Amino acid sequence: MSTCLPLQLSFADLLIKECIWVGNISPSVSDAQLCEHFRPYGDITYERDNSNQTALIFFRHKDNAQKALESTHGQQLMGSKLQVQVQ
Repeated sequence: MSTCLPLQLSFADLLIKECIWVGNISPSVSDAQLCEHFRPYGDITYERDNSNQTALIFFRHKDNAQKALESTHGQQLMGSKLQVQVQ
């Protein structure tokens, strides 16, 4: 079972994780819904900025981040077309 946790890592932890940036997240999308959308690609931690409708999604493996990018860029989530980029 995959995990999805709010970001609670040290700076050093961030350096070893693969990260994607997600933009255009509808304000109506809950953290749980965001996790549900990205969890199929692997265990994640995330940091969300509701004021900018963005999130950073951290994966343990580069391949998982790449699959998430390829599969979710341009997808609709609660009426908004997601913008996804590798960080």
